Amino acid sequence: MATGVHAENTIVPLWDNINRLTVNITFDGTAGKASAYVSDATYSAEISGTLTVYKQTKAGWLFICREKGTSSSGALPLKTSFTGESGAYYKAEYSVTVTKNGVSESATETAYKTCP
Repeated sequence: MATGVHAENTIVPLWDNINRLTVNITFDGTAGKASAYVSDATYSAEISGTLTVYKQTKAGWLFICREKGTSSSGALPLKTSFTGESGAYYKAEYSVTVTKNGVSESATETAYKTCP
């Protein structure tokens, strides 16, 4: 993976294999859901990914839950559900490895949200 400079000097990744990488946290009351998606441009890569949810505590990030998956079709959606604590701050990390034509590329995307 190379990096490039985007508008206003923001550094953005210039992936060779990864076309799209997203992660999101939503809450319906205290019912939490983390969802993630990765794909390559031609939907032909081998993908492995792990979606992990953490809650922030005074001692650091506390592990809540994890979902793992693999795909040989160039796309890997993952999701997991958890019960949140009102007012607590959560993060979801989606770590992936995308392999195409013998070249592996790893990346991690993170989302943050407070449980209402």
